[in-house]
Amino acid sequence: MDKFAPAALAVLCLACSACAQLDGDNYRLPNNSYPVRYDLELTTYVHEDGSARQFRFDGKVKIELVVKDESNSSITVHYRKTTITHVKLWSTLGNGTDLVLLDDNSSFVLDPKREFVTVSPPGVILNGTYFLEFEYYGELREDNAGFYRSSYVDDEGRTRWLATTQFSSTDARHAFPCYDEPGIRAPIGLTVIHGANYTVLSNNLPKDISDGYVLYDEGF
Repeated sequence: MDKFAPAALAVLCLACSACAQLDGDNYRLPNNSYPVRYDLELTTYVHEDGSARQFRFDGKVKIELVVKDESNSSITVHYRKTTITHVKLWSTLGNGTDLVLLDDNSSFVLDPKREFVTVSPPGVILNGTYFLEFEYYGELREDNAGFYRSSYVDDEGRTRWLATTQFSSTDARHAFPCYDEPGIRAPIGLTVIHGANYTVLSNNLPKDISDGYVLYDEGF
């Protein structure tokens, strides 16, 4: 049986080396905060046939989150191939007023390799409940993942474009900045702004509908 030991040891060493490399790159989010709720607003332009922005989308997401650690310098979430134009971080005091920690277009750092966006206010972030809001835009993908474009040909032979989603397992980050790990889930309130001749479908019942606008109750 000893003759198999070197081979087994080699496999074990390779496995441990791979784990160490992955851990060293630290592709997991820091464990200092977690989301409570998302409020997501998406604007699509797929109805604008031939326009320069037809396959663009605009987004705004407000994340209610809890910081667990006593003292922190930053909050990190996932993003992918979107352009972030504004970020705001605040907490609500006991008297109902907002304490704004940052509200600008520069107090964040992007790490495209790990798909991290790290928000760093001037002061220390104490433990407690906060609200983190991102404004951003992106392009609908072409690979059936994340927030992507698809099409069909109608009865009159015209190509009709639509925007749809596939978030598993780590593709939600393309649609909006979020804690995009399977073990970190929170309810999402969704608003979609769209062409008046389009219909929006989600996995929950709509709460409010008007031409070019639909609001959904929160769901996962």
